[in-house]
Amino acid sequence: MIPDSHIALTGLRPVLFSVAGLPITAYAVFMTLGVGAALLVFWHQSRRWGPSSPHSGTIILSALFFGSLGAKLMAVALHAGQYRSFGLLEFLYSGRSILGGLIGGWLGVKLVKWWLGITTRHGNAIAPAAALGIAIGRVGCFLGSCCYGKPTHSPFGVDFGDGQRRHPTQLYEAVFALGLCWYFMRENAKHPAPGVLFKRFLLAYLTFRFLIEFLRVEPVCCLGLTIFQVVSLLVVSWILARQRGLMV
Repeated sequence: MIPDSHIALTGLRPVLFSVAGLPITAYAVFMTLGVGAALLVFWHQSRRWGPSSPHSGTIILSALFFGSLGAKLMAVALHAGQYRSFGLLEFLYSGRSILGGLIGGWLGVKLVKWWLGITTRHGNAIAPAAALGIAIGRVGCFLGSCCYGKPTHSPFGVDFGDGQRRHPTQLYEAVFALGLCWYFMRENAKHPAPGVLFKRFLLAYLTFRFLIEFLRVEPVCCLGLTIFQVVSLLVVSWILARQRGLMV
């Protein structure tokens, strides 16, 4: 995401290097690495069930397209004013919302599966892949100094350039997501029921995201909660309601 305009941050290492005069940001590099690592893990985990499903490519492309769309739309919706001054390249390489990408990819895959009549389930392979992608992507957020936390006296505090030590919430999330990846890869070795792990992933990640928002610098939306907390709460409630048969 794009840092809040009212806090002046110089960043830890927002630009890693330049190519022909074009600055290559840490955010863009680590997001790209995250996507690549997620695809490799998805392919590796899918092999546990024998030959690849003929629909694996469709699922991957759908997740990438709708995930990218959801990530950008949520970022633009929350920071519309900052995007108005961007050129085309700056717009394309600027921040995205991981939460928007996750929900966009999830809903997009469900839509494509319904449209094409695909019944095979790939959630068990997607869960560790998505978790690893988030873990790597958050390193880019840390170096780029976006998605930072509130001031703290904790020994873990990091100065992102404004003279205050802040919670490195990006790294908190990266460690949590890495743990989720390890857990889901371990669970996959036990051959769980198809699709069950992705539901666990959504519940675990969105619950964590709801809680860590209390440490992040984000504008309050309503009832003392941020928009990310409201969205997380709604999605978790919907999943739990469906599990208990309260919704069709």
